[in-house]
Amino acid sequence: MKRNLARAFLGVLIVVLLLAATAGVLWHRYGEAVTTLHALLEAPAGIVPEGVERLDLTMIDGDTTRKAYIYDPVAGARAVLLLVPGLTPAGREDARVTAVAGALAQAGFRTVVPDLPGAKRLRADADDAGVIALLFSRFALDAQREDLPLVVVAISYGQGPALVALAEPARAVLLDRYVGLGGYFDATSVLAFATTGVAGSGADARLGMPDPRARWIVLKANADLATLASDRVALDRLADQGLWGQSPSMADIAVTMAGLQPDAQALLTFVANVQPERVDTLLEALEPDLRASVEGLSPSRHDLTALEGKLLLVHGDIDPIVPVEETFALAEAVSGTTVRIVPGFSHIEPESTGIAGQIAMIRAVRELLDTRALP
Repeated sequence: MKRNLARAFLGVLIVVLLLAATAGVLWHRYGEAVTTLHALLEAPAGIVPEGVERLDLTMIDGDTTRKAYIYDPVAGARAVLLLVPGLTPAGREDARVTAVAGALAQAGFRTVVPDLPGAKRLRADADDAGVIALLFSRFALDAQREDLPLVVVAISYGQGPALVALAEPARAVLLDRYVGLGGYFDATSVLAFATTGVAGSGADARLGMPDPRARWIVLKANADLATLASDRVALDRLADQGLWGQSPSMADIAVTMAGLQPDAQALLTFVANVQPERVDTLLEALEPDLRASVEGLSPSRHDLTALEGKLLLVHGDIDPIVPVEETFALAEAVSGTTVRIVPGFSHIEPESTGIAGQIAMIRAVRELLDTRALP
């Protein structure tokens, strides 16, 4: 009897020791990722953390002045990281962007945050890709001189101009890792989702639940391209109602439509449309400048071959702004891409992320941390 009890106790002890050892190994591997993820999600907005120095950078690009912030870890950088934010009127001054950049710098990344002129107007355009290309080339020199890895992290709509800039083989060869969070592959597909709710195409298409504000973001971003000042004011007012008030009714839209010139009418017709089969036709009906602006920068129209094996894509499975199908499409187009789908993650906010989603985010952060040079 005593021998059996002793054997049972020994068995329990062995299991406990094995679990403890496993936990130790896991914490050694993922502990820093857990603390970094917590900092990324919970760091006080607008605060540059201790151990990080923020520097102001001004660069001359032809006749234009470009500005960026550099968040430099006081203890020394182990990698150079270009952080490309999504659409935000505050640009590099955005309080949440400041918190994320500070957390990345605390983790050993010299983090560069540019002001993107298009993104500050709530639309990504070719000018943004040019800014990214300029900064990437500038900091690639630093990375080479200091023998540091070079990483790009792009958030949401920032992925468009980032991938377009990095697709150039001469730049792609200098890139060690690209991380995209909630980003898109084809701009037209994202517009179709925002206005009609349809994600994907063909047999794999599904009807999702886009954020009702998404279509009004599109209108807000492009209202200033209408020919007449009165049309610009009317479209902007309607967009603000959709963004900050009660979503405009069909009557509200009809009243606004009646007072517009043809170019502004075409834009509002596209934004108000709910029929998937009309998306392409309504896009074609826009004035060329308007159509180019609405479609923005679409990585799907560029050769991304040079980025093979360098992409890590993270996407929430309930994203109401950019459907997860966009990440699947990009991964299919660029071989060697790593995909981390986060259950319960809504665009770039954790929302109701459960244990499975937290594990996926921890793995993604660990992979980002792995890009750094050894201490």
